Amino acid sequence: MDDSAFPLQSSKFLAIGGGMELSSTNPLIQKFIELAGGRKAKITVLPTASDFGHEIGPMYTEAFSELCDDVQYFLIDDRSDTDDIVCLKRLKESTGIFFTGGNQLRITSILGGSKFLEIIKARLEKGIIIAGTSAGATAMSTTMITWGRADEMVKGNLQLSPGIGFISNMVIDSHFIKRGRISRLLHLVALNPGSLGIGLAENSGILVSGDESYPILEVIGSRQVIVVDGRSIVHSNIANVKENRPYTVTNVLVHALGPNYKYNFRDHEIIAPISIESTYEIEEPAMVSEMPFKRIVRRE
Repeated sequence: MDDSAFPLQSSKFLAIGGGMELSSTNPLIQKFIELAGGRKAKITVLPTASDFGHEIGPMYTEAFSELCDDVQYFLIDDRSDTDDIVCLKRLKESTGIFFTGGNQLRITSILGGSKFLEIIKARLEKGIIIAGTSAGATAMSTTMITWGRADEMVKGNLQLSPGIGFISNMVIDSHFIKRGRISRLLHLVALNPGSLGIGLAENSGILVSGDESYPILEVIGSRQVIVVDGRSIVHSNIANVKENRPYTVTNVLVHALGPNYKYNFRDHEIIAPISIESTYEIEEPAMVSEMPFKRIVRRE
């Protein structure tokens, strides 16, 4: 398997599916603060995705402050704000950066190509934790979903745009189970089977860590994460059907992973948590025809 299939642009980030309870008892918040350095962490909250950052920023600051002594939020509502010297200095000192929900296009259109975003990516490479919820999670990949109806599966019913590029060949969708968005990721893998679709349920997320040789996502929170893998697709006619017409895609592999399960997205290996009682390892071809990969499920 090509090690560069899913090149990580960061050491670790936490993508959350939205609907996050702002409480110090929330495992998602606890994990974020823990990875940022615990009580001594320096957390920066960016409500850029929201039109109501002046309201949301203080809410996140208050919640995080229960576990951390140094939390600040910055209103970055326009590209001119990305040159703010105080904020740039803060980013360089931060051990954790959090993107709130809202509209992912606000994140990319305001931060894209800026020194502000360059600093964030540089901090990622230094090993700090970046987190985002809802739109803040959706924007993390190189390609992001900006629109798509969940109630109809027709060609053209999905809009993709460039994201902020923390990871390649993975597309993240939020509010996934509650809003029934499986059709959006099926559309995605029909367009390009090489893109891995990740559907995040509300109040659940993935912690992505590791490097190109062993990239891992771990399910954190109270609900599931859906993985839509199109590498085994046998047939798709999406290139030939007309716009707004139903398309066909066959043999898509879908995983529903509960809390504490891990997924190696280079080797497409599912790793069960230690708490699973039975010890097992299943290694079998992904389909009857010869394929260049196998599905492996093993215990941690």
